[in-house]
Amino acid sequence: MTIALVLTNDWELFGNGSGDFAELQQRPLAELLDVIGEYGAKITLFPELGQQIWGARRRMQADDNTKSMALAWEECLRRAVRLGADVQCHLHPQWLDAQFENNRWRLTADYATGAVEPDRLLAALREC
Repeated sequence: MTIALVLTNDWELFGNGSGDFAELQQRPLAELLDVIGEYGAKITLFPELGQQIWGARRRMQADDNTKSMALAWEECLRRAVRLGADVQCHLHPQWLDAQFENNRWRLTADYATGAVEPDRLLAALREC
């Protein structure tokens, strides 16, 4: 009998934009990748692309905090890819108009994909 284990990681902050990137995403993924690297295991990651693209990435020139977050986010994923991880698109539209204020994300767009104008959603998917 063969036993298989599938490792996945839904890699994002809390659904309301709260949470510390380093504590919820960066450190746990680094530790998980250490184990994967040690044992040659594979993982599928589902990084929240809206958090990165509309959140940190677009604001990184104006804010050192979001810049360091954006660069660390990308380095985590580069490391995962170097280790052979499967990285898939994961997108919640509430990030489309995200703002970073008082060291916290403020999400104002609708959470439901069906509530987003189809052309806007298609443009967002293309950018991802």
